[in-house]
Amino acid sequence: MKRYRQFAWILVISLLCSTLSFFTVQAQEVQVWTESSYINVFRDDRKSDKSGSSIDLVMAKNEFESAQICIRMPVDFTILEVTATDLRCGSEILKKENITYNFVEYYYFGKNTESLNKMTAVRFGQDYYPDALSNELSVKVKKDTTQPIWITVYTPKETVKGLYKGEIVVKTTQGDYTVDLSVEVNDTVIPDPDQAAYEILMWQLIIGSGFGKTTADSHTNDPIVRNYKFERWTPRWWELVEDIALKMKSHRLNVLFVQTVQLLIDGGSTLDEDGKYHFNWSKFDEYIEFFMEKGGVKSLAGYMMTTAGSQVNVILRNGNGVSITDSVSIQSKEADNWFVQYIPALYEHLKEKGWLHIWVQNLRDEPSNGEDRADYAKLMEYMRTYAPDMKTGDPHTTMTAGSFLISEDVDILIPLLNLYDENKSIYKKALTGDKKLWTYTCVVPGGNYLNRFIDKPVWQGRSIAWFNYANDAVGYLHWGLMAWYRPITDFANGDTSSIFPDSKNNKVKTSIRLAALRDGAEDYELLKILEKSDKETAKELAQRIASKGNMYNKSPEEMIKIRNMLVRAAASVPDAIPAMKSIELSSYELTLAVGDVHRIEYKVFPEDTFFSDIQMETDNTEVIKLWDTGHVEALKEGKAVVVFSGKKNPDVKAVCHVTVVERREETEEEPKEETSIEAPVSEETEPTQEEGKQKSNGIFVLAVAAAFAFGGLIIAVLSKRKGS
Repeated sequence: MKRYRQFAWILVISLLCSTLSFFTVQAQEVQVWTESSYINVFRDDRKSDKSGSSIDLVMAKNEFESAQICIRMPVDFTILEVTATDLRCGSEILKKENITYNFVEYYYFGKNTESLNKMTAVRFGQDYYPDALSNELSVKVKKDTTQPIWITVYTPKETVKGLYKGEIVVKTTQGDYTVDLSVEVNDTVIPDPDQAAYEILMWQLIIGSGFGKTTADSHTNDPIVRNYKFERWTPRWWELVEDIALKMKSHRLNVLFVQTVQLLIDGGSTLDEDGKYHFNWSKFDEYIEFFMEKGGVKSLAGYMMTTAGSQVNVILRNGNGVSITDSVSIQSKEADNWFVQYIPALYEHLKEKGWLHIWVQNLRDEPSNGEDRADYAKLMEYMRTYAPDMKTGDPHTTMTAGSFLISEDVDILIPLLNLYDENKSIYKKALTGDKKLWTYTCVVPGGNYLNRFIDKPVWQGRSIAWFNYANDAVGYLHWGLMAWYRPITDFANGDTSSIFPDSKNNKVKTSIRLAALRDGAEDYELLKILEKSDKETAKELAQRIASKGNMYNKSPEEMIKIRNMLVRAAASVPDAIPAMKSIELSSYELTLAVGDVHRIEYKVFPEDTFFSDIQMETDNTEVIKLWDTGHVEALKEGKAVVVFSGKKNPDVKAVCHVTVVERREETEEEPKEETSIEAPVSEETEPTQEEGKQKSNGIFVLAVAAAFAFGGLIIAVLSKRKGS
């Protein structure tokens, strides 16, 4: 009997182990899913009910668009490589070379940007935040850690429209995982960055970080020299600059920031003993021409002439007679000697090169107080005297500064995004002739305003371009492309840099925030394309994304839907913007007594109608009063007709006939209930994550109980057999 009991218990334990093993494998299941480029994916994120299992993109031609593959395992693993197949649409092919990948990297922040709170930060509290995009082809991943893979697709101009399908394979040490990829290519072409309507200036500190003492052979303030340990103008330096130039082009940073004084000193410009300057423009020309040859440069922005404390960056002679860059007061004779020679020389050289019409000169960064105003007036006097038709423009944080910049007749007004948002009428009134308006962000605005901090939702960088289009701004400026001389936590998390050093590969890393900025710039071009045929719709689309700097759409799903409408509408796809087809009323025949008030409710079809606004009118205002809420007030006996029609589609109508009768004495009859149209309620709902967990736990308990019961049954049977 003892032997039988031992056998039975072994069987019970085996069943329990099998049950536990089954549920352990399920609990530790490998997760592979997809997210859009609108999502900041954290290391502890798991697949949600809004996540996907494939990548499905809607694109124009000559466009980049990204999405993410996320992978998570219960063991340490390595992603060895990520490969893609050619995408096919019938006999047409979108080659796999147009599909690239990067691993998302993380930065640790001990606290959030000071101006953010739980409502405005993408996540509140200390954590590792996603941003940089690695150039490495493989990556090691710790167990129970989510690793996003940033997938980017490019559609060449010559791509034939259609739906292209293929696959992406993530090869790991734990096996390969396949994700379907589809790209709907529409028949509209986004213009190249150098032909774009939208301009983006991010301060590229490729030729030093600004003011300071340097010579042609010593560049102590150069962030590249500091991080890569080689000098300017060397072969490795040019290799790196080419990488930066190509990434600027692909991300549509189409305004080249030119540190003129640094380039002049590197070219061998000198100041002689008599105070005469000998300008050498060789490095200035070489640098600009290199970027223009790579494509993508629409405008040139000259580095600011003065900075805080009324300091001017000039070329001087040191004690050994060597020419150096240094700072002097704007009121000094050295500054005057510099301006009266430098400004006309720059002006004439730009004319000679054919660049004057695309050059904008920054005079003073963020002027604000009375001293700044005096400095600015002095600088504008020099400009009018020596460079009368050279364009000027500067970012500013206050309306005081905005007012005197307007009064000084600058060509490009660049208010802080929230400053413009609060004073649009003043700025728009100033936009006479060829004047332009950009917006900018720099550490501020914070709170609920759109901005590009690492701890804000990444899609906000994209929405800035939609805000600018909706509000007639044609450009965007940001100071922090590569301010590597400051920690990434300075001022606001991540605001110092949108690209990062990668000395190992002699490249720069881009970021998910820079990709969002690119995507917004491409969306802006699509809005301009649609504007040519339907400006009202283009404006409405933009306002649905961001009508104000602190009033904008926060749903990635809705933003993607609107953006896909835009792509198709720009390509003149029929019904790209769902139009109103019909209007359904709660009442078509209505009888009221004098003094009654009744609301006629309505519903438009299809339910995803984009322009769903309704206008209402009546043919008899003596009989009824019609409120814009749909309420009808009976005034006197008679008949009236109420017509509901679409504001955008006035031919779509629904009619309610109203009869007003004399009010009789009150009776005890029950009042009639108002009828209304209710949306159908689904009888089936998806179980929540907690319900699923409870269900799984219940199954587990039943399985264990079944195992014990089965074991007990065996013991009982064996005992009975032994007894007989």
